[in-house]
Amino acid sequence: MDEGVQGPEDFLSRFPVLRSRDLDESRALVCRVYQEVKLETARGAGGFRLSMNMRPLRWLRLASTDSPVEFTTSTLAPMKIHSFDFVTSGAYGYRSAGNRFLADSKQVAVASGERPFDVVANTRSHLLSAIIDHGDMEDLVSTWIGRKPRRPIRFAHSHPYSEAKVASFASMVKFLARELNRPGGLMDAPAALASMEEAAIAAILFGLESNLREEWEVPAPDAGSGLVRRLEDYLAAHAADPIDMATVARETGYSARSIYRAFRRYRDYSPMEFLRTVRIRAARKRLLAGRPNDNVTSIALDCGFPHLGRFSQEYSKRFAETPSETLRRSRPPGR
Repeated sequence: MDEGVQGPEDFLSRFPVLRSRDLDESRALVCRVYQEVKLETARGAGGFRLSMNMRPLRWLRLASTDSPVEFTTSTLAPMKIHSFDFVTSGAYGYRSAGNRFLADSKQVAVASGERPFDVVANTRSHLLSAIIDHGDMEDLVSTWIGRKPRRPIRFAHSHPYSEAKVASFASMVKFLARELNRPGGLMDAPAALASMEEAAIAAILFGLESNLREEWEVPAPDAGSGLVRRLEDYLAAHAADPIDMATVARETGYSARSIYRAFRRYRDYSPMEFLRTVRIRAARKRLLAGRPNDNVTSIALDCGFPHLGRFSQEYSKRFAETPSETLRRSRPPGR
């Protein structure tokens, strides 16, 4: 687990949704964020208090939950979500169909499956959750394999931080939650936020133990050269928009995996490499135009580059000058 975690104030405090001492009000909010649950305090616990921050993204919902008293939630129906849970203090205990496991300083817990769950929050526990609906998870997997999964998607309940992929996933989600909390930060750029969310989802699909391995091993239908041309037209027309492979797959009806294969076969580059080329050429055109109100940062963002440093590096490599040098050269003295 990450060292130096400072507490719940680091996560999503710009997005408060609940500060309550009322049990019924808290239950109603927890039901909206997760699903229908029963919420009650532990016997002998003091006055109830619950704080929650939440930020919905395109696919994921990030939620930060904090309470100074022990409480229990019980789902009233089989889980309709996958909830990937990290604690930054205390521990959360889970029970389902005779299985018991923890979200604590040593492991990530995943609450999902066909059976109900009981969750017990220890005193002064704080939980950060990345939540995705079952249906959305199936849609995302379908974009990669070109068909619906053959069976319901199931993740192992416990994932130890000692595994490198799990530690990477945890660091990624915590980084995203902290950056969303930074006013004026990189996550305020839609393209940057979409890229980070896609990376977090990829970490879930390929980094956590699940029953998806056999799905990846089944060949997907191949995409032909005609599709590659259509896809290049689509990417060029939407180069300034946040684009991820899930969007590309939906637009074409082919899996992301088959699209990658077709690009390698007919073009010897990936869809994202093509998109970067289109974007860098559009940026150079803007820089050479040298319009009075333009600057390097605004041009980079307008052309779909959320990370200014990477844009400058790639631009310099392609054109043997920095974006600033191109812009200065395009503006005669006194203009």
